[in-house]
Amino acid sequence: MNENKHLKELIVLKEISETLNAGTDLRITLKNVLSKLLDVTGFQTGWIFFVDAQGNQTLEASDTLPPALILNDYSPMCKGTCWCVDKFNHQKLNRASNIMECKRLEKAIDLKQGETYGLTHHASVPLTSGDEQFGILNIASQGKITFELKNWHF
Repeated sequence: MNENKHLKELIVLKEISETLNAGTDLRITLKNVLSKLLDVTGFQTGWIFFVDAQGNQTLEASDTLPPALILNDYSPMCKGTCWCVDKFNHQKLNRASNIMECKRLEKAIDLKQGETYGLTHHASVPLTSGDEQFGILNIASQGKITFELKNWHF
């Protein structure tokens, strides 16, 4: 990796840490952190779900979602079920993993709900605090069906 790219990544990671430490509004803080994460990783879009003890998800943050997923005040992202949340709820999402398809994007394509920016798959990362899992970070890019970040494989 060249030195300038490494320096940029370190600066963005420092900014993410500062944003998390200074944030007072959780949703604004998560949106800002997500934006910085996409910048440093080069992924096109991302979103964060929190999942409660009953398995219900809430969309807490998103960045650059395609129009098909933001229709009717984010209805496609907030209603119904999806494979990543199902895996999370069944304790089968314990580490960063590739998800072969995104159910929400597949549905948007089938129903011709609008532009999906060519997205079909996303990587999912469970969000944890100690032993407690509380949410999911999803990241995606057009044409990607597997994800690599340097030496890390999702």
